[in-house]
Amino acid sequence: MDESAESAVEAVRRYAAALKDIRSRLLDAYPDLGCVSDLMVAVRHSRTMPREGMSSTGIEYSVHGAGRWYALPVH
Repeated sequence: MDESAESAVEAVRRYAAALKDIRSRLLDAYPDLGCVSDLMVAVRHSRTMPREGMSSTGIEYSVHGAGRWYALPVH
């Protein structure tokens, strides 16, 4: 594997690790959510959560259209 392919693999691994961290923190902050997709339901259908917010565990989120956006805190 050449250097650019190794860099791409490492970028994907960092992305996957960030997603795992986001999922864990969101589910810790909102125990009523069974999975991350339940955030969409809570915002769009049951309206029990705001469209944008910050979890107690530091995850910023925004639900838009059919998608969602998350941000980890900057260290």
